[in-house]
Amino acid sequence: MRITHRQSSRLLFVFLLAAGGGPEPAAECATSGLAPSLVEPANLRAIVRQYANQLQTVSSDSEALTLYRTELGQALGLHDTLALLREQRVPARHRPSIPPPDLREPATRLAAELAIWHMASHLRAIGEATADQGLREWLETTTVQQQWLSKGADRQTLNRAVALAKVVGSFEAADRQQGDISIAYSRLVAYLDQSYPQLTTGNTSWLAIAKEHGATGVRRRLMEFAEHDQLNSPHAEQAAWRYFNERLRPVFLAQVVASAIRAEAEAEQHAIRLWSQLRSWRAEWNTRKGRARLCGTWLWTVHNHQNHQDHKMVITFPPSETPTAPEPQPARIIILGDGVYLRWEFPGGYQEDSLLFTGKGQRLEGTFVNSRGPWGSITGKRAAACKQKE
Repeated sequence: MRITHRQSSRLLFVFLLAAGGGPEPAAECATSGLAPSLVEPANLRAIVRQYANQLQTVSSDSEALTLYRTELGQALGLHDTLALLREQRVPARHRPSIPPPDLREPATRLAAELAIWHMASHLRAIGEATADQGLREWLETTTVQQQWLSKGADRQTLNRAVALAKVVGSFEAADRQQGDISIAYSRLVAYLDQSYPQLTTGNTSWLAIAKEHGATGVRRRLMEFAEHDQLNSPHAEQAAWRYFNERLRPVFLAQVVASAIRAEAEAEQHAIRLWSQLRSWRAEWNTRKGRARLCGTWLWTVHNHQNHQDHKMVITFPPSETPTAPEPQPARIIILGDGVYLRWEFPGGYQEDSLLFTGKGQRLEGTFVNSRGPWGSITGKRAAACKQKE
Protein backbone atom coordinates (compact mmCIF):
# COMPACT_ATOMS: atom_id res chain seq x y z
CA MET A 1 0.00 0.00 0.00
CA ARG A 2 1.37 3.37 -0.96
CA ILE A 3 1.39 5.90 1.85
CA THR A 4 0.71 9.46 0.75
CA HIS A 5 2.42 12.55 2.14
CA ARG A 6 -0.69 13.48 4.13
CA GLN A 7 -0.93 9.96 5.52
CA SER A 8 2.74 9.95 6.47
CA SER A 9 2.32 13.23 8.34
CA ARG A 10 -0.69 11.83 10.18
CA LEU A 11 1.18 8.64 10.99
CA LEU A 12 4.06 10.61 12.40
CA PHE A 13 1.67 12.62 14.54
CA VAL A 14 -0.04 9.42 15.73
CA PHE A 15 3.38 7.94 16.47
CA LEU A 16 4.38 10.93 18.56
CA LEU A 17 1.15 10.73 20.53
CA ALA A 18 1.56 6.99 20.98
CA ALA A 19 5.07 7.59 22.22
CA GLY A 20 3.62 9.64 25.05
CA GLY A 21 3.88 13.37 24.42
CA GLY A 22 3.16 15.22 27.64
CA PRO A 23 4.42 18.34 29.39
CA GLU A 24 8.20 18.50 29.27
CA PRO A 25 10.14 19.34 32.42
CA ALA A 26 12.34 22.37 31.96
CA ALA A 27 15.41 20.43 32.99
CA GLU A 28 14.90 17.97 30.12
CA CYS A 29 14.99 20.61 27.37
CA ALA A 30 18.75 20.45 26.97
CA THR A 31 20.48 17.58 25.21
CA SER A 32 23.21 16.32 27.53
CA GLY A 33 26.67 16.18 26.04
CA LEU A 34 25.57 16.57 22.43
CA ALA A 35 25.96 20.29 21.86
CA PRO A 36 29.34 21.08 20.28
CA SER A 37 31.74 22.71 22.72
CA LEU A 38 32.73 26.30 22.10
CA VAL A 39 36.31 26.81 21.02
CA GLU A 40 38.00 30.06 21.92
CA PRO A 41 39.64 31.78 18.90
CA ALA A 42 43.36 32.15 18.69
CA ASN A 43 45.00 35.21 20.19
CA LEU A 44 44.60 37.22 17.02
CA ARG A 45 45.96 40.44 18.49
CA ALA A 46 49.26 38.72 19.31
CA ILE A 47 49.37 37.28 15.78
CA VAL A 48 48.92 40.77 14.30
CA ARG A 49 51.85 42.03 16.38
CA GLN A 50 54.01 38.99 15.66
CA TYR A 51 53.52 39.16 11.89
CA ALA A 52 53.44 42.93 11.58
CA ASN A 53 56.25 43.04 9.01
CA GLN A 54 54.54 40.52 6.74
CA LEU A 55 51.09 42.08 7.13
CA GLN A 56 52.27 45.57 6.23
CA THR A 57 53.72 44.41 2.90
CA VAL A 58 50.99 42.09 1.59
CA SER A 59 49.04 43.94 -1.13
CA SER A 60 47.01 41.44 -3.17
CA ASP A 61 44.73 38.43 -2.74
CA SER A 62 47.38 36.07 -4.08
CA GLU A 63 49.97 37.40 -1.62
CA ALA A 64 47.44 37.13 1.22
CA LEU A 65 46.71 33.48 0.39
CA THR A 66 50.42 32.71 0.16
CA LEU A 67 51.00 34.33 3.55
CA TYR A 68 48.20 32.24 5.02
CA ARG A 69 49.59 29.03 3.54
CA THR A 70 53.17 29.66 4.58
CA GLU A 71 52.81 31.30 8.00
CA LEU A 72 49.44 32.46 9.25
CA GLY A 73 47.55 29.16 9.02
CA GLN A 74 50.12 27.44 11.21
CA ALA A 75 50.32 30.33 13.67
CA LEU A 76 46.53 30.49 13.98
CA GLY A 77 46.28 26.81 14.85
CA LEU A 78 44.41 26.04 11.61
CA HIS A 79 46.67 23.16 10.61
CA ASP A 80 43.71 21.18 9.28
CA THR A 81 43.13 23.74 6.53
CA LEU A 82 46.65 23.71 5.10
CA ALA A 83 46.55 20.20 3.64
CA LEU A 84 43.22 20.91 1.98
CA LEU A 85 44.54 24.18 0.55
CA ARG A 86 47.49 22.32 -0.91
CA GLU A 87 45.11 19.83 -2.53
CA GLN A 88 43.00 22.63 -3.97
CA ARG A 89 45.93 24.23 -5.75
CA VAL A 90 45.52 21.68 -8.56
CA PRO A 91 42.25 20.16 -9.84
CA ALA A 92 41.52 16.74 -8.34
CA ARG A 93 40.97 13.86 -10.77
CA HIS A 94 38.52 12.06 -8.53
CA ARG A 95 36.39 14.29 -6.38
CA PRO A 96 34.13 12.83 -3.68
CA SER A 97 30.37 12.98 -4.18
CA ILE A 98 30.24 15.67 -1.49
CA PRO A 99 33.33 17.77 -2.25
CA PRO A 100 35.07 19.57 0.62
CA PRO A 101 34.59 23.34 0.81
CA ASP A 102 36.90 25.66 -1.07
CA LEU A 103 38.88 27.34 1.69
CA ARG A 104 40.87 29.68 -0.52
CA GLU A 105 38.37 32.53 -0.25
CA PRO A 106 37.97 32.54 3.58
CA ALA A 107 41.73 32.01 4.05
CA THR A 108 42.46 34.99 1.81
CA ARG A 109 39.89 37.13 3.58
CA LEU A 110 41.27 36.21 7.00
CA ALA A 111 44.77 37.31 5.97
CA ALA A 112 43.28 40.52 4.54
CA GLU A 113 41.37 41.25 7.76
CA LEU A 114 44.56 40.84 9.77
CA ALA A 115 46.28 43.24 7.35
CA ILE A 116 43.43 45.74 7.86
CA TRP A 117 43.76 45.29 11.61
CA HIS A 118 47.49 46.05 11.40
CA MET A 119 46.96 49.03 9.09
CA ALA A 120 44.28 50.55 11.31
CA SER A 121 46.38 49.97 14.41
CA HIS A 122 49.42 51.64 12.84
CA LEU A 123 47.33 54.56 11.60
CA ARG A 124 45.82 55.02 15.06
CA ALA A 125 49.29 55.09 16.64
CA ILE A 126 50.49 57.73 14.15
CA GLY A 127 47.38 59.83 14.74
CA GLU A 128 47.82 59.68 18.49
CA ALA A 129 51.46 60.71 18.10
CA THR A 130 50.37 63.70 15.94
CA ALA A 131 53.48 63.43 13.74
CA ASP A 132 52.73 64.99 10.35
CA GLN A 133 55.83 63.72 8.64
CA GLY A 134 55.27 60.20 9.91
CA LEU A 135 51.75 60.30 8.54
CA ARG A 136 52.87 61.49 5.10
CA GLU A 137 55.56 58.83 4.95
CA TRP A 138 53.14 56.10 5.98
CA LEU A 139 50.60 57.19 3.38
CA GLU A 140 53.23 57.09 0.64
CA THR A 141 54.66 53.68 1.57
CA THR A 142 51.26 51.99 1.90
CA THR A 143 49.65 53.29 -1.30
CA VAL A 144 49.42 49.89 -3.01
CA GLN A 145 48.10 48.17 0.10
CA GLN A 146 45.54 50.94 0.59
CA GLN A 147 44.19 50.32 -2.91
CA TRP A 148 43.91 46.58 -2.27
CA LEU A 149 42.28 46.86 1.15
CA SER A 150 39.87 49.63 0.11
CA LYS A 151 37.79 47.21 -1.99
CA GLY A 152 34.65 45.82 -0.39
CA ALA A 153 31.49 47.15 1.21
CA ASP A 154 32.80 46.31 4.70
CA ARG A 155 35.89 48.52 4.31
CA GLN A 156 34.12 51.86 4.63
CA THR A 157 35.41 52.63 8.11
CA LEU A 158 39.03 52.01 7.12
CA ASN A 159 38.54 54.04 3.94
CA ARG A 160 37.21 57.00 5.95
CA ALA A 161 40.20 56.89 8.26
CA VAL A 162 42.69 56.75 5.36
CA ALA A 163 40.90 59.46 3.37
CA LEU A 164 40.93 61.86 6.30
CA ALA A 165 44.56 60.98 7.04
CA LYS A 166 45.39 62.02 3.47
CA VAL A 167 43.80 65.42 4.11
CA VAL A 168 45.89 65.91 7.25
CA GLY A 169 49.03 64.60 5.56
CA SER A 170 48.64 66.98 2.62
CA PHE A 171 49.29 69.96 4.93
CA GLU A 172 52.95 69.55 5.68
CA ALA A 173 54.25 70.51 9.09
CA ALA A 174 57.12 72.30 7.38
CA ASP A 175 54.77 74.87 5.88
CA ARG A 176 54.95 77.53 8.55
CA GLN A 177 54.45 81.24 8.30
CA GLN A 178 57.39 83.44 7.37
CA GLY A 179 57.32 87.06 8.42
CA ASP A 180 54.53 88.83 10.24
CA ILE A 181 51.13 87.48 9.18
CA SER A 182 49.35 88.25 12.43
CA ILE A 183 46.98 90.75 10.85
CA ALA A 184 46.17 88.47 7.91
CA TYR A 185 45.67 85.55 10.24
CA SER A 186 43.37 87.50 12.59
CA ARG A 187 41.19 88.57 9.68
CA LEU A 188 41.13 85.01 8.30
CA VAL A 189 40.14 83.57 11.68
CA ALA A 190 37.34 86.10 12.08
CA TYR A 191 36.00 85.34 8.59
CA LEU A 192 36.19 81.55 8.79
CA ASP A 193 34.91 81.27 12.35
CA GLN A 194 31.89 83.37 11.43
CA SER A 195 31.25 81.76 8.04
CA TYR A 196 31.92 78.11 8.97
CA PRO A 197 31.61 77.67 12.73
CA GLN A 198 30.79 73.95 12.60
CA LEU A 199 33.77 71.64 12.83
CA THR A 200 32.35 68.11 12.77
CA THR A 201 28.54 68.25 12.48
CA GLY A 202 26.33 69.38 9.64
CA ASN A 203 26.58 69.24 5.85
CA THR A 204 28.72 72.39 5.72
CA SER A 205 31.10 71.46 8.52
CA TRP A 206 34.84 71.21 7.94
CA LEU A 207 34.69 67.46 8.47
CA ALA A 208 31.92 67.09 5.88
CA ILE A 209 33.93 69.09 3.34
CA ALA A 210 37.01 66.97 4.03
CA LYS A 211 35.06 63.72 3.59
CA GLU A 212 33.33 64.81 0.39
CA HIS A 213 36.01 66.86 -1.36
CA GLY A 214 39.26 65.88 0.38
CA ALA A 215 42.21 68.20 0.76
CA THR A 216 41.16 70.17 -2.35
CA GLY A 217 37.86 71.16 -0.77
CA VAL A 218 39.53 72.16 2.51
CA ARG A 219 42.13 74.28 0.69
CA ARG A 220 39.47 75.94 -1.42
CA ARG A 221 37.56 77.01 1.69
CA LEU A 222 40.73 78.18 3.45
CA MET A 223 41.65 80.37 0.48
CA GLU A 224 38.14 81.69 0.05
CA PHE A 225 38.87 84.68 2.29
CA ALA A 226 41.89 85.71 0.25
CA GLU A 227 39.71 86.12 -2.84
CA HIS A 228 37.02 87.85 -0.83
CA ASP A 229 39.41 90.30 0.87
CA GLN A 230 42.05 90.52 -1.89
CA LEU A 231 44.69 89.41 0.58
CA ASN A 232 48.31 89.08 -0.51
CA SER A 233 48.66 85.50 -1.82
CA PRO A 234 51.78 84.39 0.16
CA HIS A 235 50.32 85.80 3.36
CA ALA A 236 46.96 84.18 2.61
CA GLU A 237 48.56 80.77 2.10
CA GLN A 238 50.61 81.06 5.28
CA ALA A 239 47.57 82.17 7.26
CA ALA A 240 45.53 79.30 5.81
CA TRP A 241 48.20 76.78 6.73
CA ARG A 242 48.37 78.17 10.27
CA TYR A 243 44.58 78.04 10.59
CA PHE A 244 44.55 74.42 9.49
CA ASN A 245 47.33 73.35 11.86
CA GLU A 246 45.95 75.22 14.86
CA ARG A 247 42.20 74.83 14.37
CA LEU A 248 41.49 71.89 12.08
CA ARG A 249 44.37 69.47 12.33
CA PRO A 250 43.69 68.38 15.97
CA VAL A 251 40.02 67.81 15.13
CA PHE A 252 40.80 65.84 11.96
CA LEU A 253 43.43 63.74 13.72
CA ALA A 254 40.93 62.88 16.46
CA GLN A 255 38.53 61.72 13.76
CA VAL A 256 41.30 59.68 12.12
CA VAL A 257 42.04 57.97 15.42
CA ALA A 258 38.34 57.31 16.10
CA SER A 259 37.79 55.78 12.65
CA ALA A 260 40.97 53.72 12.95
CA ILE A 261 39.81 52.32 16.31
CA ARG A 262 36.46 51.35 14.76
CA ALA A 263 38.27 49.77 11.79
CA GLU A 264 40.39 47.74 14.21
CA ALA A 265 37.29 46.50 16.02
CA GLU A 266 35.55 45.58 12.76
CA ALA A 267 38.61 43.74 11.48
CA GLU A 268 38.82 41.81 14.74
CA GLN A 269 35.17 40.77 14.50
CA HIS A 270 35.55 39.69 10.87
CA ALA A 271 38.78 37.82 11.64
CA ILE A 272 37.19 35.91 14.53
CA ARG A 273 34.25 34.90 12.33
CA LEU A 274 36.54 33.74 9.53
CA TRP A 275 38.81 31.92 11.99
CA SER A 276 35.79 30.07 13.37
CA GLN A 277 34.63 29.20 9.85
CA LEU A 278 38.03 27.77 8.95
CA ARG A 279 38.28 26.01 12.31
CA SER A 280 35.00 24.13 11.80
CA TRP A 281 35.20 23.26 8.11
CA ARG A 282 35.81 19.54 8.64
CA ALA A 283 32.92 19.13 11.09
CA GLU A 284 30.57 20.94 8.70
CA TRP A 285 31.80 18.84 5.79
CA ASN A 286 31.24 15.64 7.76
CA THR A 287 27.74 16.86 8.58
CA ARG A 288 27.01 17.48 4.88
CA LYS A 289 28.28 14.00 4.01
CA GLY A 290 26.17 12.48 6.77
CA ARG A 291 23.06 14.36 5.67
CA ALA A 292 23.67 13.15 2.12
CA ARG A 293 23.67 9.54 3.38
CA LEU A 294 20.45 10.12 5.32
CA CYS A 295 18.75 11.97 2.48
CA GLY A 296 15.85 10.07 0.89
CA THR A 297 12.59 8.30 1.75
CA TRP A 298 12.55 5.67 4.49
CA LEU A 299 9.99 3.09 5.60
CA TRP A 300 10.00 3.52 9.36
CA THR A 301 8.87 0.88 11.88
CA VAL A 302 8.73 1.89 15.53
CA HIS A 303 8.09 -0.62 18.30
CA ASN A 304 6.96 0.80 21.65
CA HIS A 305 8.13 -1.56 24.40
CA GLN A 306 5.61 -0.14 26.87
CA ASN A 307 2.54 -1.22 24.93
CA HIS A 308 4.24 -3.62 22.47
CA GLN A 309 2.70 -1.92 19.47
CA ASP A 310 4.28 -1.23 16.11
CA HIS A 311 3.80 2.03 14.24
CA LYS A 312 4.69 2.21 10.56
CA MET A 313 5.20 5.41 8.61
CA VAL A 314 7.12 7.02 5.78
CA ILE A 315 9.88 9.45 6.74
CA THR A 316 11.49 11.72 4.15
CA PHE A 317 14.75 13.54 4.79
CA PRO A 318 15.26 16.25 2.14
CA PRO A 319 18.63 17.47 0.85
CA SER A 320 20.44 19.72 3.30
CA GLU A 321 20.22 22.69 0.91
CA THR A 322 16.40 22.50 0.88
CA PRO A 323 15.18 25.55 2.84
CA THR A 324 11.95 23.95 4.09
CA ALA A 325 10.47 20.47 3.97
CA PRO A 326 6.75 19.64 3.72
CA GLU A 327 7.02 16.75 6.19
CA PRO A 328 7.78 17.14 9.89
CA GLN A 329 11.55 17.20 10.41
CA PRO A 330 13.80 16.57 13.40
CA ALA A 331 14.75 19.63 15.38
CA ARG A 332 18.33 18.34 15.47
CA ILE A 333 20.30 15.87 13.37
CA ILE A 334 23.81 14.77 14.33
CA ILE A 335 25.65 12.19 12.23
CA LEU A 336 29.05 10.87 13.26
CA GLY A 337 30.33 8.08 11.06
CA ASP A 338 27.57 5.44 10.99
CA GLY A 339 25.90 6.84 14.12
CA VAL A 340 22.76 8.98 13.71
CA TYR A 341 21.11 11.05 16.44
CA LEU A 342 17.67 12.58 15.84
CA ARG A 343 15.74 14.82 18.20
CA TRP A 344 12.06 15.40 17.49
CA GLU A 345 10.27 18.22 19.29
CA PHE A 346 6.49 18.52 19.44
CA PRO A 347 3.93 20.20 21.72
CA GLY A 348 4.44 18.93 25.22
CA GLY A 349 7.53 16.83 24.78
CA TYR A 350 10.37 15.49 22.70
CA GLN A 351 11.83 12.24 21.45
CA GLU A 352 15.44 11.19 20.85
CA ASP A 353 16.43 8.49 18.37
CA SER A 354 19.83 6.76 18.45
CA LEU A 355 20.39 4.90 15.18
CA LEU A 356 23.09 3.16 13.19
CA PHE A 357 23.53 2.82 9.42
CA THR A 358 23.63 -0.85 8.36
CA GLY A 359 23.29 -2.76 5.12
CA LYS A 360 25.66 -0.50 3.22
CA GLY A 361 23.66 2.55 4.28
CA GLN A 362 20.30 1.14 3.16
CA ARG A 363 18.98 0.46 6.65
CA LEU A 364 18.81 2.29 9.97
CA GLU A 365 18.49 0.41 13.25
CA GLY A 366 18.39 1.67 16.78
CA THR A 367 16.25 2.83 19.68
CA PHE A 368 14.18 5.79 20.81
CA VAL A 369 13.37 7.36 24.18
CA ASN A 370 10.56 9.79 24.87
CA SER A 371 10.35 12.64 27.37
CA ARG A 372 7.40 10.90 29.10
CA GLY A 373 9.19 7.58 29.47
CA PRO A 374 8.20 5.38 26.50
CA TRP A 375 11.08 3.66 24.75
CA GLY A 376 11.57 1.08 22.08
CA SER A 377 13.24 0.13 18.83
CA ILE A 378 13.32 1.69 15.37
CA THR A 379 13.96 -0.03 12.08
CA GLY A 380 14.25 1.98 8.91
CA LYS A 381 14.57 0.75 5.34
CA ARG A 382 15.44 3.07 2.50
CA ALA A 383 12.59 3.21 -0.02
CA ALA A 384 14.04 5.82 -2.35
CA ALA A 385 17.23 7.83 -2.60
CA CYS A 386 17.35 11.59 -2.96
CA LYS A 387 16.87 12.94 -6.44
CA GLN A 388 20.14 14.18 -7.85
CA LYS A 389 20.31 17.86 -8.74
CA GLU A 390 20.31 18.41 -12.49
